[in-house]
Amino acid sequence: MADKRKKKADGGILIGFVLDKSGSMDVIRDATISGFNEYKNDQAKRSGTLMSLMMFDTEFVRVCGVVPAAEVADLDYASYAPGGCTALYDAIGHTIKGVDDHIARHGRPGKVLVVIMTDGMENASREYDRQRIFRMIEERQDNRDYEFVYLGANQDAYAVGRSMGVREGRMLNFRPDEDGQTRAFDRLSSATHEVACCMSRSMPSDWLDPDELLRDEPEGAGTGGPKRGRKRPKA
Repeated sequence: MADKRKKKADGGILIGFVLDKSGSMDVIRDATISGFNEYKNDQAKRSGTLMSLMMFDTEFVRVCGVVPAAEVADLDYASYAPGGCTALYDAIGHTIKGVDDHIARHGRPGKVLVVIMTDGMENASREYDRQRIFRMIEERQDNRDYEFVYLGANQDAYAVGRSMGVREGRMLNFRPDEDGQTRAFDRLSSATHEVACCMSRSMPSDWLDPDELLRDEPEGAGTGGPKRGRKRPKA
């Protein structure tokens, strides 16, 4: 008997976006607003693109559930006002659950992508911890063909992404300034297009090439960059 989780809707891609709005994001507030809006509008041009948006500071806020990307409202100074701490795990956990629930009700689109963008380390979650997030991400990558992308600033994004179970080639460091954030969204948009248009369910291991963003990193940044053959940590 077929697993209902594998039931597919008509093509397209579902993007679950997890966006940090903790206090440290204030220095790139303008670039985050413009970058997200451009990314979202680029995805909306492609037929069948669905999107959800979860933002987080000390608490997580579901800005919208899964809807056509064209229906996701643009961010502005009122809707994106950084402040507070970093409930990263809670935001990821509830985003995954929202994507799962949508697929259970409406069927699975051709591709599923969860994007996580943050400039800080977890320090405020109440419901989820790293081990639980690791298990959730690993199970959905291995058994449900979900893709996860982790983009991080002010940290070793590769080490943090691996600690949550994100696969190699799907993590990027970005500089916490206007240029770094703009380039991160540009690369994310290109990578999302690659995912959406790829005929195969499984993507190449290096489809998010980090070199483009790291070549201007300060000395010592991104030291945990991709190393082929490195095993994922245990939960």
